[in-house]
Formats: sequence, structure tokens, C-alpha cells
Amino acid sequence: MNDIEPGVPYLEHLPKHGGPVRRAAIQPLPFTLGRADSTHLRIDSTQVSREHASIVRADGEIWIKDLGSTNGTFVNGQRISEARLAHGDILHIATTEFTYFDGQTSKVQPVATQVVDPRDARAAQLGAPTSVLRSVRRFQEMLLNRCLRTVLAPVVEIQTDEVLGYAAVGAEHELGRSPADHYLLAGETRLTDRLSEMARLLAVEQAAPLGETRLFLPLQAAELGHAALVDSLCALASAVHDGQRLVLEIPEHAVTATAFGPAVRECLSNEGIALAYAEFRSGKGRLAELADVPPEFIKLDRSLISGLAAASPRQNQVREIVQACNEQGVLVIAAGIDHEDDAEQCRELGCHAGQGDWFGPPASVAALAAKQRLASAGALCGAQ
Repeated sequence: MNDIEPGVPYLEHLPKHGGPVRRAAIQPLPFTLGRADSTHLRIDSTQVSREHASIVRADGEIWIKDLGSTNGTFVNGQRISEARLAHGDILHIATTEFTYFDGQTSKVQPVATQVVDPRDARAAQLGAPTSVLRSVRRFQEMLLNRCLRTVLAPVVEIQTDEVLGYAAVGAEHELGRSPADHYLLAGETRLTDRLSEMARLLAVEQAAPLGETRLFLPLQAAELGHAALVDSLCALASAVHDGQRLVLEIPEHAVTATAFGPAVRECLSNEGIALAYAEFRSGKGRLAELADVPPEFIKLDRSLISGLAAASPRQNQVREIVQACNEQGVLVIAAGIDHEDDAEQCRELGCHAGQGDWFGPPASVAALAAKQRLASAGALCGAQ
């Protein structure tokens, strides 16, 4: 493996015809990539332009710029004209894939490369190291080709049975077929971060047929505090279809333990992004702690709601949460309503909305849009 001086950013890639990983120091700057011999990093492919892309430093940060190439430059699966690079980003130029390293990171980072501890019980089930490499490559190809399909669950107003919005509860993809896939998906790596980002983007893009509604999109706790997160979310807001509004779901336990704070909250609010604190299972005292960064919604955890009709202590806990939220103008969504008696109990306790199999199981956008059309047609016939 090529030696790189400490502090120098570099690109890492696997040679086209096999062999050990290679590293290319990004120096001097600007640093050009392309097919021409005059570039700093030559890529031998007819799909690569003579001067394809350039890496530069601007305002103390490293950026990559496409130089008008024919086939484009991609960062984390997105074609770019220019983009700021972050440690662990995946670059594609034609069929060549690079991982960017900033050369400054001394602590453990959520990067694509993950060390498998042989003492880990899961590691014994992964097989040869090549199985992990194959899974990483399939993961990256899935992101590059946007091979995800959004799965949404309806969020319904309990008192009126009107649909308040749709919550992204997953993305259908090809991963999960091997122990190595499960190992990667279970870890907090740069790849899983990119999977979350891609899933949110595709949820927004694919939701157009649902018309005016709210889209509840999850944010993983591990993503909080990343420098590029706010920029990513603001870019997401610009892709929303007319009449649709974004609600960002953040795990309640991660809100004050991370860099998420009032300044970030104000920035998202300016972009029209609402907040929901999800997985909420605490009491009204916790709501007081969150007053500095107030949400529009509190989503009660499934563990509070499942079997609620037969659990008096939990009913009192939910009642207190609802009362405290009403005082602060926060709407309460009960997640995990799978049966009629729990739905009725949540209605009596004053919950504003519910989510769960009782209101409809998770489904594709196409299936939900078809259900909308049937409901509209039925309402029209009833009016006539």
C-alpha cells in the first residue's frame, strides 16, 4: 500500500486488474484526474475525459469539480458539478471507484472501511474476507445506481381518520442476503450513513403521486453532528414537491447528547423542515429538557403503545405526556397501533395521530397512491 505523509489527503482505490489497494496523495493542489498523461492521477479508460475532474482547496475545505466531462463525476452516487469532500466519501469516475480520506482524522470515523474483530462472535460467521469486500462493493453499487424503493406507512389523525402524512419506515433493496450484508448494515459506517441519505432523497423524489401531504423522514442518531448534515437536509428541502412538507424524525435520546441544537433547529425551520422527536418513552420531565429545541411532533415509542388498552400505568404516562405536549403546542403521534382497542385508547387519551397496522401497513408509494385514488372515487360517488 502506498505510503502517504501524515496530514496529506488521499484517494484509495482497488486496481482494475486486481492487486493490493493503492493510494494517491492529493498534492499538489489543484489536483487533476483524467485520461491525459498530464493529469496528476491518470485513469486509463475511454469513458474518462482527458481532463475529467479537479480537486481544489477553497475556504480551508477540499472540493471536487467536474471539468465538463462527458460521462460525469459522482460523489456518493450523485452526479455533481462540484461538491465538498468529507472523510469517507465515495467517488466514481467512469468505472473507477475511489474512497476519499482527509489525512487529518486520527480518531475512529464512520467510514466505508470497517475492521472486523476476529474475536467478535459475528465475525466467525462472515466467511472469507472477500465476502465482506463483495458486500461493500454491492453496497456501493446499490448507492451509485439508486437501487432503493421507498416504503411508507400512513400517519392518520385519530379523531377524523384523515391522513396526516406518510412516514418512511424503510427502503427495499438487495442487501441482507448474507451474513456480511447484515454485519455491514448493523454497523455505524459511512456506507450506512449514505444509505440513510439516499433513502431520504428517493422518498422525496418518489412521493410526488401522493399530492399535498407531510413526509416523515428518519434521521439516525449516528448522523447527528456530521458537518455536512445540515447542507444535505437543506438540499433535500429544495427537492420537495409542491404542497408537500418535510418532517424530520430524530431519536429523542439523541437530541441533547449531540451537536443538534437551537442554531441547527432554526436553520431547518427556515427551510420549512419540521421536527418530530421519535421513539419517545420518557415522561413530561424530559419534555421540559427539550424546550430549547422544541419539535412540532412527539412520536411515542411502540413499547408505550402496544397493548396500551390493558396497561393502566402506561395509560397514565401517555396521558401526562399528551397534557404536557398540549401546553406546549406539540402534537402527539402514537406509533405501533396495531389493534382497534389500542387505537380507541389513544383517542380517549387525546393523542392527535397514530401509526401502525390498524391504520395501514407499510407499502410502496404506488400502492398508497392507488388507495388514495380509490378513496377519492368513493367519496365522489357518495357525494353524488
